[in-house]
Amino acid sequence: MIDDGTKREFEATIGLNLALLKFSGVVSHERGFVSRNILAVLGLFCITIFSVSYVHEFVTNLNDVASMLESFAMVIPLVGGQARYMAVLWFRDSCRAMLNVCEYFWSTLNSYEKGIVRSYTNKAKLLTRFYVAVCVLTIFLVLLFSLMSSMTAEPKRDTSEENVTTIRENASSFAPSEANGEPLNATDNKRYLPYAFFVDVQGTPWYEVVYVLQITFMMNVGFTCVGADTIGPLFILITCGYFDVIRSRIENFHLLESSLPITAETGTTAEATLVTTAESSANVDTKKLRTCVIQHQLLLKFCKDIQQLTSLVFLTQLFGSTYNISLVGFKLVS
Repeated sequence: MIDDGTKREFEATIGLNLALLKFSGVVSHERGFVSRNILAVLGLFCITIFSVSYVHEFVTNLNDVASMLESFAMVIPLVGGQARYMAVLWFRDSCRAMLNVCEYFWSTLNSYEKGIVRSYTNKAKLLTRFYVAVCVLTIFLVLLFSLMSSMTAEPKRDTSEENVTTIRENASSFAPSEANGEPLNATDNKRYLPYAFFVDVQGTPWYEVVYVLQITFMMNVGFTCVGADTIGPLFILITCGYFDVIRSRIENFHLLESSLPITAETGTTAEATLVTTAESSANVDTKKLRTCVIQHQLLLKFCKDIQQLTSLVFLTQLFGSTYNISLVGFKLVS
């Protein structure tokens, strides 16, 4: 049984990744007020809204190749992120069991060996922080560009009485919308949301409500996808740390020979003492080596669990990255 202090120490080692897994509903909150099922449903709902919206935009822009490619460039990461998230949710019980295995190995380490494992988990945290920073920066830039485009694209209306009178006098020669005093570029006055949405919302306050909800939902999608995408590197780096610990233990076996006691006895008594000490040292080495072999076998089985969990995740990441790189090349060539 792992004590609470060791458990808290391990959770602090993978703090950011564990927080994202709890936020996305993969790992349950032991003392939280919201269950992981509610968080999982919320995460799926948010990412499904954006997936459906961009699929709708892709279908409605089939006549425009440029718009179609841009829409499909958003469909790929969203649908791929949804597939990865659903795969992680499908194996979330396995994820919890794998975290328990990592906690067990952590409880068997001394302070020096914990430092070795931390050197690997710090790399996982650095990668996760980079993903989170990119996610937040991207959402901020989309919001900024959306606000700037709304401010610059707003048409200038001439509301002078002279123009209104002229429009009314010549109502018979205008289209119905122009005869009512609407500007010729009324379509340019359309307000756009920062992200695609399958419902055209223009009226106040619904436009503002949907605007805020889109930003909030996209933050949820970003953190959820980061948690699902970095769970593989987290487990891989933790396993690398434990393999490094086993290597360090095996390399330190020879230090026992130099620590044998030196006695001042002579003759057969001294020889018997050295033989007995050497035999006991060999027995200790044998037991420790057997322990290392058993732990190594457990880690190999753990690697198979990682492969089962991350195979679909890495495949969808590879497909999405390949398409985006190809799209950038196509844009540069064309």
